[in-house]
Amino acid sequence: MSKSIKEIMIALNQVLTTTVWVNEDRQIISLADELQIGHNNAPRSIEDLPRPSLVGAYVSLQIRTDNFDVAAETLETKTLALRVKEMVFAEAKKIMDAADVTVTSKVARAA
Repeated sequence: MSKSIKEIMIALNQVLTTTVWVNEDRQIISLADELQIGHNNAPRSIEDLPRPSLVGAYVSLQIRTDNFDVAAETLETKTLALRVKEMVFAEAKKIMDAADVTVTSKVARAA
């Protein structure tokens, strides 16, 4: 089933706002906060984030996916950024797929 841009953006926003960690100042930070989504229409790229933010996001996503194969500390910064990006898009896809299942089951019940 083809996805609209709106559905994709909603799923990505959900992942970005719920990927959270505590920074060195003991503040709860989300990936959306770090990327400055919606601030001056100038979103940053995951690759632009500082290493501590990438580590926080990566660990948060590892907990979310229950996938602890590789420790964040062992990855180079560029590789870490790519892993975070891959995990964000994979989680957004799961959200969209779950929405499809919900819609399909509602249609099946209606029939």
